[in-house]
Amino acid sequence: MTNFRLFWSNQTASIAVNFALLIAPLFGVVVCVFAVQQFSSAGKRIQSELDIAALSAAQVFIDLYDGTDQSRLEEATRRVRDIERNFQKESQLFQNVHFEVVLDEEERQASVKASGTFRVLPRDADVAVARNSVAAAILESRPVCILALEESRVAIEFLGRGKVKAKDCVVWSNSDNFQSIRFQGDGKVETEQLCTVGRAGRAGRYDVKPEAVENCQPVNNPLTQWTGPAFGACDFENVTHDRHSTIVLAPGVYCGGLEIQARKVKLRSGTYIIRDGPLTIQSEKEIEGDKVGIFLTGKNSSVTIESEAKIELQSMETGPMAGIAIAHDPESDEELSSIVSGRTDLKIGGVIYLPKHDLTYWGESDTQAASPVTTIIVRALKIGGSAYLEVKNDNKKASYAPVLETGHGNVSLVR
Repeated sequence: MTNFRLFWSNQTASIAVNFALLIAPLFGVVVCVFAVQQFSSAGKRIQSELDIAALSAAQVFIDLYDGTDQSRLEEATRRVRDIERNFQKESQLFQNVHFEVVLDEEERQASVKASGTFRVLPRDADVAVARNSVAAAILESRPVCILALEESRVAIEFLGRGKVKAKDCVVWSNSDNFQSIRFQGDGKVETEQLCTVGRAGRAGRYDVKPEAVENCQPVNNPLTQWTGPAFGACDFENVTHDRHSTIVLAPGVYCGGLEIQARKVKLRSGTYIIRDGPLTIQSEKEIEGDKVGIFLTGKNSSVTIESEAKIELQSMETGPMAGIAIAHDPESDEELSSIVSGRTDLKIGGVIYLPKHDLTYWGESDTQAASPVTTIIVRALKIGGSAYLEVKNDNKKASYAPVLETGHGNVSLVR
């Protein structure tokens, strides 16, 4: 029994010695494993925040798509700084980690780089950071069929039994009014997208597909830089014709307006300048013109198309009026009202550009798409009665078709 106790005592002493010899390296191994796990976890955490910062920075290409390079950089820097501060507050380990953003305007990419050091415990060591993340913005460009430039009043009204068809393009209101787009009656609207900066008001049973999207970003006028054709002195003044005649009109400068009374009118190819007076087309008249452009300028340069007129115009393909069928001088400060009324049959191939006009389609007017492009850009638009308006904008078939960057899109990580 004594020998057994002596043996057990010797064994215990041996184990204690061996444990004492092993504890130091075992502890070192545990510390190293913990440090490696912490290093890996911290690296993943930093990369995750970098990715969030890059995506947030790239979003400025969408949110500020019509801003300047400097404004986008300032906003991207602010967003990344906010993410950096919140990240540093999470743990003392990341207090010395800093983010820096660089924007590539041409590629619409945001690159965010992490620098500085982070702390690894329990070794209490500082480890240098060298990571980055890149995100890109893809901005949607959609063809516009109808754009109302008004910024504060009701900009687009659908009244009565009026119908609008714009299935391959967008209808957009830049007004921030609580009734920026107003529906009243039991008509029908079909678009690819119907969007308003403000709100849409509804009364009645208007069938709207898809429903209007509210609180959209305002979009830029795609013809802001367009200046119109140059012209000289008057070629014709206060032109009128016999009501029962058939005539051919030539391009030129028509001073005092142009009132078409003749039963049938052929417009020769070219540009028609209507100066200091309205373009008036009386009822039951037929007008046709291929490769023509009508430019309104000066005082009282509105458009009136009366009931049962039949009009077919195709815009020019070259020159200042390329793709534009009817336009009002964008440098004019005069606010005007124009109207298409009654049973007018109106086929326009090209852009109707009346940036200072309130344009009304009323009665049983029928406007159909006569070409791949029929675009309306006005200050405000009203469609009522039982008017029918069909517009389209296929810029693949007509390169001059205006295209809007609508402030929509998405961002994704590149690397």
